[in-house]
Amino acid sequence: MNTVGEPYSGKLNVRFDEGRLGGRRPDQPPTLPHLTAVRVDELSHDDGVVRISARARSDEATCPACGNASARVHCWYERQLADAPVAGRHVVIRLRARKFICQTRGCARRIFVEQLAGLTVRYGRRSRQLLGLLIAIAFALAGRAGARLARQAAIAVSPTTLLRLLRAAPEPRTATPTVLGVDLTRTGDYPEPMGSRSLLSPSRSG
Repeated sequence: MNTVGEPYSGKLNVRFDEGRLGGRRPDQPPTLPHLTAVRVDELSHDDGVVRISARARSDEATCPACGNASARVHCWYERQLADAPVAGRHVVIRLRARKFICQTRGCARRIFVEQLAGLTVRYGRRSRQLLGLLIAIAFALAGRAGARLARQAAIAVSPTTLLRLLRAAPEPRTATPTVLGVDLTRTGDYPEPMGSRSLLSPSRSG
């Protein structure tokens, strides 16, 4: 543990307020809002990487096929997620993930893996927060330029990955226009110079 006045050694194991970190204290906002669904067991920093060991808070999970909750655990495994960087440092979440047995008769999914709201996606190796950040970079700068910016922000990603995320992302919602303008001079109906009429004009009387 480093103390005040000592040079930073590059290795840090800290004690933390788990209630504040995961947002379980009503009097204070969470430090990491996307971790509200997990209980953080350990937080450490070593060689420029922040490592977070966590597990789900809930004792049950919802089956993605039938929508019913199950508390019967089949097994567990360690799932590693890359998260958005903190202060220029890589962040890795080591998540103790569980597989559940669906107890609903007739359900097509016998065993399923829990997914944590705001944190995980199916088969994903990145957190939802990091995915959102990468998609925003891809929309703004596309592949090569986006990858260069990501490297400056301590995110390791290739131009190909950014383009793949861009193609898979849903199209942004846009407002439906309520007023349309038509330049009738482009149709040849009016002899006036280009640009003299830019909005709908009344038809000429015979």
